[in-house]
Amino acid sequence: MPGMVMIAKRDALNSGLMFRSTDYGATESLVWDNRDYSGGGFTELARSQTTPGTMFATTWYETAAAELLKSDDFGESWTVIDGNDNNHHAMTDVVVAYNNDDILYTFGDGLVAKTEDGGDSWTQVSDGLPSFAGIYDGSISPFSSDMLLISSDAGTYKSIDGGVSWYLIHDSDCKVVEFNSVLPGIAVMVTFANEVLISYDNGETWQAFDGNISADYTDVVYSPNGSTVYISTTSQGIYTTELDLAYVSPSAVTTTVNAFNVTITWNAVDLASGYHIYRGEELVGTTAADELSYMDYYVLPGEYMYTVVSLFNGIEAGVSEPVVASVDENALAIPGNLVYEV
Repeated sequence: MPGMVMIAKRDALNSGLMFRSTDYGATESLVWDNRDYSGGGFTELARSQTTPGTMFATTWYETAAAELLKSDDFGESWTVIDGNDNNHHAMTDVVVAYNNDDILYTFGDGLVAKTEDGGDSWTQVSDGLPSFAGIYDGSISPFSSDMLLISSDAGTYKSIDGGVSWYLIHDSDCKVVEFNSVLPGIAVMVTFANEVLISYDNGETWQAFDGNISADYTDVVYSPNGSTVYISTTSQGIYTTELDLAYVSPSAVTTTVNAFNVTITWNAVDLASGYHIYRGEELVGTTAADELSYMDYYVLPGEYMYTVVSLFNGIEAGVSEPVVASVDENALAIPGNLVYEV
């Protein structure tokens, strides 16, 4: 919803307040109040990727069970999800499967819980996780609802089977870890030592960014096309860095000219949903994921620069190296499908 801003917080007494604005924060209204000390302060907000207006929120409380809240009207009203028997005393995060709102995971106090029916029933999915380690953050892959990452006091863990089993992928204690919501394979985490690490293979290996953050961080988010990382801090503003998108950029782009028609071909990009073809700055064509060539018809004589851009869920990502095609005004078409009969 344009103009909508949600603010969920906890005060010094760990009670929760949630505010909603529809004019980019110029005015706001109170939509949830836990100052009666039931449910606790808010720790996370998450939204559905498939159902507009559906949102979830988690709470943390010292002396009562945590609550999982849901809204179906863009945050205007909230209810505690029935059957929230996930045994969390303190919830730190909730994630929603990208293709199914009924699949949720909640995290906190050394536990991970999963529901596949929108919260009516829950299953503990914490095998392989150290029970002594607090879990601070969780993230779900936009390309698989069974692939998850969590950050904890004992390091960063990964599951590829929906939480049935977990294994350690980095041993530095970590508070924030986030999959890229657009581009496959990318995840970013920030350790308690404020070291920023990035993975291009779904968390199996990690490499450090140049330079670390000089202040305590609060969150990691990505730009709408996934190419930029933003890391917010408590006292030093927002840090930003650009990702290397070479691995999602079409390669081996070629052009073939036949009279006034130009055919462009390229190699596939893994998990891309399609491609855009540009002549200069003009978008001249779109293809599906399995269509790795495009013919630009009736091109006027001249020299042109073609590029191919990969798409992920309709969002432009990696850009190929440009390739030149020259159309000669005196060119003749190369005949095809000729048959000679005697």
